[in-house]
Amino acid sequence: MKKPITLLFLLLPLHAALATHKADSLLNALDQAMTHSHLYVQQKEARINDLKQMLRVPHLTPDQRYDINVRLSQEYKSFMLDSAIRYTYQNVRIAQATGSRERYYASTLDLARLYSITNLFVEAADLLRSIPIGKLTTPLRIQYYETYRAFYNYYSLRDDHDAEHYRAIRDTLMQLYDPADNGYKSLLAEQLQTEGRHREAQQILVDMLAQARQEDGWRAVAAYLAGDAYAKTGDYERQIEYFATSAIADVKNAIKENMSLRALAMALYHEGQIDRAYRYIQKSMEDAIYCNAHLRTMEISQIFPIIDKAQQARNEQQRKNMRALNVCILLLSVGLVATLVSVYRQMRRLSHAKQARDKVYRELQAANRDLQRVNRELQESNTLKEEYIARYMNEASGYLDKLEEYRHNLNRIAMAGKVEELYKALKSSRQVDEEVHNFYANFDRSFLQLFPTFIDEFNALLREEERIVPKQKELLNTELRIFALIRLGITDSNMIAHFLRYPVRTIYNYRARVRNKATGDRDKLEEDVMKIGMRD
Repeated sequence: MKKPITLLFLLLPLHAALATHKADSLLNALDQAMTHSHLYVQQKEARINDLKQMLRVPHLTPDQRYDINVRLSQEYKSFMLDSAIRYTYQNVRIAQATGSRERYYASTLDLARLYSITNLFVEAADLLRSIPIGKLTTPLRIQYYETYRAFYNYYSLRDDHDAEHYRAIRDTLMQLYDPADNGYKSLLAEQLQTEGRHREAQQILVDMLAQARQEDGWRAVAAYLAGDAYAKTGDYERQIEYFATSAIADVKNAIKENMSLRALAMALYHEGQIDRAYRYIQKSMEDAIYCNAHLRTMEISQIFPIIDKAQQARNEQQRKNMRALNVCILLLSVGLVATLVSVYRQMRRLSHAKQARDKVYRELQAANRDLQRVNRELQESNTLKEEYIARYMNEASGYLDKLEEYRHNLNRIAMAGKVEELYKALKSSRQVDEEVHNFYANFDRSFLQLFPTFIDEFNALLREEERIVPKQKELLNTELRIFALIRLGITDSNMIAHFLRYPVRTIYNYRARVRNKATGDRDKLEEDVMKIGMRD
């Protein structure tokens, strides 16, 4: 006899450990599901949008519109109550218009249930009183009493309901249901609990949960009822397990009007898991507000301050612990600093010598780089000066020859007494225009010989769609010529305008327009142009 008892005591801790591990695994699975809750919401919204598209199909019959509205109301029922009410109300009107009593009663009962959830008890009661029970079929009678039962359950959150009347509704429902139906089983479990037969009720609900598929709406309900049954016996491990199972199903089915997260948060609060309880009650409140479930919001509002206060107390205790830890760390740090001071002093002497050496080395490197840069700039400047002096000595000599020839021509005309021809020659600008054209052509050729990659490098500084390409017979156009002069160090707009025979304002406009095409900082474009053609 002693051996079985000893074995039982050995197995009890193992059973408790396994139950705790299962609850922790389910809580982790719930956390994972909550991180992806937006994806489940998107899936539900996609289904809703598909149904709304079906409503837009032309020439729908009232029956077809009614059936689509039923599906939309089902999708919205635990997701967004206002929309569920709207589509259910439309079905009431459709049923009235078509004269379908069965559909009118079904949609009216759906509307009454939705009114109960949204705290519209007067409206819900009026709708229930308007239904003639004697004219209802068995499925509608079940729906009627389930709606009345839900009305009493929701109304009890605000006021104590008539327990005797509620039991009468439950007994009537149990007579109408098939004993194999989940509705009957859940009512039986509820009845057994009122009789104190909690173990039997728990077993019924656990069996219901085992038979429910993941996507089955009854899975979340059965798991919640099982958790609630274990809560009545004070079994926190089991209620956490089943509330978490229900909450996972709710999250994955995008159910916003739920009770599982709130119940789970309260169970975790009693178990001392304050952080998780706080996160879950926050999520529960967010869901209730999103769904516009007033009664759920009211329920959560009664619990939220309790968990919030515990969370704040926990945070305050953590702050106290942190302050105490900081004091210990400070004392240890003081001792460590005292130990390190002497070491530091020795290392500082060595460090000063190393820093001085490194500083001199860096200064020499910087000076060397500056010297190399200055040498390159001087070399480039000298090269430009030498080449341009040589080129423009030739140009100047050529222009002197042309001027001498032009003077001889004018002298010859004058000596011949051809006053009219002389006046015509003096008045004509053709030769000047030709010389200007030739001057710019010579300038373009000379510049591109010195900077053969200028056009490509300059365009690389501009956005691709804004790059400047000369016409077929041009080497440089006006915009390129302006920045060619800037590359040569002529940055004054007056000088550029004089050189190119343009008004100064035109030069300003050209420069501003091109700067606005820069890929980088527009104010640094001309600095970048000065670097074109530099040799590394």
